Amino acid sequence: MNRISDIFSLGFGPFRWVCTSGNPTDLAQTDNIATTVLEEISSTVNERVRQQYSDNIRWIREAGKHSMVVGSQARILYSDQRGRVSIALAINRAVAKGRVMAPVVISRDHHDVSGTDSPFRETSNIYDGSAFCADMAVQNVIGDAFRGATWVALHNGGGVGWGEVMNGGFGLVLDGSEEAGKRARVMLNWDVSNGYRDGQRELHCVFVDLEKAYDRVPREELWYCMRKSGVAEKYVRVVQDMYERSRTVVRCAVGQTEEFNVEVGLHQGSALSPFLFAIVMDQLSEEVRQESPWTMMFADDIVICSESREQVEENLERWRFALERRGMKVSRSKTEYMCVNEREGSGTVRLQGEEVKKVQEFKYLGSTVQSNGECGKEVARRCWSGNSNAYETIQRTMEDQRELRVTLPHHVQDEHLLDQALQG
Repeated sequence: MNRISDIFSLGFGPFRWVCTSGNPTDLAQTDNIATTVLEEISSTVNERVRQQYSDNIRWIREAGKHSMVVGSQARILYSDQRGRVSIALAINRAVAKGRVMAPVVISRDHHDVSGTDSPFRETSNIYDGSAFCADMAVQNVIGDAFRGATWVALHNGGGVGWGEVMNGGFGLVLDGSEEAGKRARVMLNWDVSNGYRDGQRELHCVFVDLEKAYDRVPREELWYCMRKSGVAEKYVRVVQDMYERSRTVVRCAVGQTEEFNVEVGLHQGSALSPFLFAIVMDQLSEEVRQESPWTMMFADDIVICSESREQVEENLERWRFALERRGMKVSRSKTEYMCVNEREGSGTVRLQGEEVKKVQEFKYLGSTVQSNGECGKEVARRCWSGNSNAYETIQRTMEDQRELRVTLPHHVQDEHLLDQALQG
């Protein structure tokens, strides 16, 4: 997609908030929060993105000097996905702690990175016709609604005139609750990424593999993590009783070993073990885990992402230290690195001086992720799987219904088989 400026191509768009208290003090407080958040983020991004952050930091700092507010105590700035999520969560925490007197409503302009279908301006270089049927604006509104927006809007006109554009918009109330924080995190990540993909922007990903993850969990760490997660002491003692003096044997081709004590790790095959492992990982990664999508974690499947190779390498080392000091082990041979939309060979990532294997694709949670940002291989795999299932369905149907084929006309047989295939 071509857009009207390089700002949109970097994922930046007009993000705004309104202080419902109407108090200028609240606006000043949210200005300070936004400035602090952007300053923290700007130290971790590349130069092009850092310049955008610097411009907006200056804008926020000087906005109060120029009497920009007329009526509502509101502010607008340009921010990307990461900035919007971080600012929203920080403001929500401030409301919860009473630093901001009343709820804050966040929103954005209708002409933004993912909410507009404007075939004569922002989306003029889309040639498949989708810009004229408002697919992005509609997807944006539906996605925001299902992800927790307080309200959504789908409307015609604005910016370039009636009949020229369809826009999707939202409003989300930050009332300081934990639920509001969850909604902000999930919805804002979707709201921006739904329409944003820049082929010139690199994304560096490290897929972290843990060696024998379940078998390495120290028992004392397990008890500590359960208590820190708020598990009642009586349940901690129940689990301790399950693990106390546990013994096992190893069976092989030539026989079975004698029983021996197992003093580390989780029980293999236990329905409770995945839950216990999730508790342990949540606590061990608490200091290094970032918001999605910069950190994605499902059990022991961990992905660390960053916009620069240096930053993802630094984050990998932080993860290694956080996990290995508590008994876990990051695999040097199975941990892999991939750069999406790589420009002229961006180099490699090292872990304690050892080069991490660089790959062009990776299967994460059953889906193939490609370094070129495309999804062709995953689509092909799913199509092949679907065709195989359809063929098997037809074959079973023909084998199971021989009598039906004898008694029915051929065209009825064909229609019946087709119906079975489509349903299967």
